[in-house]
Amino acid sequence: MIFTPTCSGLYRLMGSAKSIDEALITDDVKAIQAKTKAKRADDEQLLLDDLLSQTLSSTAKEYIEEMLIQAKYGIRKFKGNKYTEKGNMVENDAIDFLMQNEFIFAEKNTERLNDGTLSGEWDVFYNGVIYDTKCSWDYFTMPKTRKNIESHTLDKGYDWQQLGYMRLLKNKGVEVSHAEVKYVLMPTPAELLYGQDDFELHHDFVLSLPVEKRIKTHRIEWCENRNKLIDIKVKSAQVYAEQIIGEI
Repeated sequence: MIFTPTCSGLYRLMGSAKSIDEALITDDVKAIQAKTKAKRADDEQLLLDDLLSQTLSSTAKEYIEEMLIQAKYGIRKFKGNKYTEKGNMVENDAIDFLMQNEFIFAEKNTERLNDGTLSGEWDVFYNGVIYDTKCSWDYFTMPKTRKNIESHTLDKGYDWQQLGYMRLLKNKGVEVSHAEVKYVLMPTPAELLYGQDDFELHHDFVLSLPVEKRIKTHRIEWCENRNKLIDIKVKSAQVYAEQIIGEI
């Protein structure tokens, strides 16, 4: 396969296209499209829905092109910023903090799985549950309310990311209950702070918070229908990648 999406980038592939790919439209399909939705038979609407699910969005195509460029030339479009750098620097401490306070007895995962469709590396797997940490820049940017946590998870595509991790483990024969996105607030390393950054906010204030304020959770359930959609989108992505690889 010349294109294998990562679990972290999966959400970019899964977005809905605005219209069916012209390459999939036959005269019969045009005839169905000409009808109003109310006049279409159930099987006709199902056909249109299926063709739309096979169609890649502009965001998906952009993602595929980026991945092909990265693989071919060894360059990356985004190398990170101080926010992502903090996440990388405090990741191990955040995982330790999470495990200590939620009694998770496991080691950080270092294995990257590839099932021929996806590749990914989650943080921790324990008692059938995937735990994946996300480290916020400060308390202001950390999602705190239930509604905000849910919307942030969906906006960032973390729901698809966790579904990808579950899929990888299930395809390996491992029993998985669900996944949990763990928003963990950790002190910001001093070397990432500049004159305009408040050290007290990033360090002392964080350490003064109770654990329940520093760890927030969003649970992701397995969904077989969404899993099937991954197969559909990846198959379409492979076709598109093969069409453009020579132009990259």
